[in-house]
Amino acid sequence: MPAFLLTACSGSSAKAPAASAPSPTVDATSQAANVGTSAGPSTGGSTSSSSAANPANVDVCALLTQADANAVARAHGLDGAQTTTTTYTLTAKKQIDTGIEPTSSCKFTIADDGAEGTVAFQVGSAAHFSVYSTGTKVNGLGDEAYDDGSSTVVRVGSLMISAGEDSFGGSFATDLLRKMVPNLK
Repeated sequence: MPAFLLTACSGSSAKAPAASAPSPTVDATSQAANVGTSAGPSTGGSTSSSSAANPANVDVCALLTQADANAVARAHGLDGAQTTTTTYTLTAKKQIDTGIEPTSSCKFTIADDGAEGTVAFQVGSAAHFSVYSTGTKVNGLGDEAYDDGSSTVVRVGSLMISAGEDSFGGSFATDLLRKMVPNLK
């Protein structure tokens, strides 16, 4: 699993704009949005081909939408007492990466009144993907993906995305990646 070198996070929370499709960018430092039971406003987006050339230009926070975070939280029963009206809050905060190679990271928090969890994702170059491609192959995720039991790493073209800090455990982060990877292409 790639090592995360995260030294700081900063920002303020802002309500995501209403939109029916993922927006291409997010607030420069962070965003917060209520994630309801219906496909609400989008907080996600896609990267451009120029972003793919330099992983540091990828807006990782824009890869996960409210609706997708809600779907994964519901599927995993994030709050065992959830009801059809339970509203989850998705907060995304860009992380500052200080590693040698250019990367981009975002820490996501998904919560409601009864439960909360966080997971950080990092996008970097896939040049050394083979070093991280251990464990069980995950079919149907990116160009190739592997789960070593504690994390999943995914190659999408010349980029690699992986989970770092993960308080959810199990397949929660992998299921979030299934929602995020299509926005990375």
